Amino acid sequence: DSMARDWLGLEWSAFYHLPAQHMPSVAGVYRIKQENKLVYLGQSSNLKNRIRAHGKSSRFRNCDISVAAMPHADSHQLKEREVDLIGCYFMTYRCPPRQQYSPKP
Repeated sequence: DSMARDWLGLEWSAFYHLPAQHMPSVAGVYRIKQENKLVYLGQSSNLKNRIRAHGKSSRFRNCDISVAAMPHADSHQLKEREVDLIGCYFMTYRCPPRQQYSPKP
């Protein structure tokens, strides 16, 4: 279940409405949902800054975000985990999350 708190063995936070104010300034992965469906999966070396940027985007208006901190992960490990998340989502739903590869507005 891609919405579960333990999806793929990670410890996911609760979902918070974007722009989420109290996110950690650590490395990790995140998932964005809209109307109870994931629309984007990502990774960042600084979750707070990345989530702030998403919160300003019209692309993610009326969305919620959940994070899984990976404070000791190297950049290549974050990218691998993001690919794992997208791949698992694709295997389950036979398509990528709706906003994953759409052009930025």
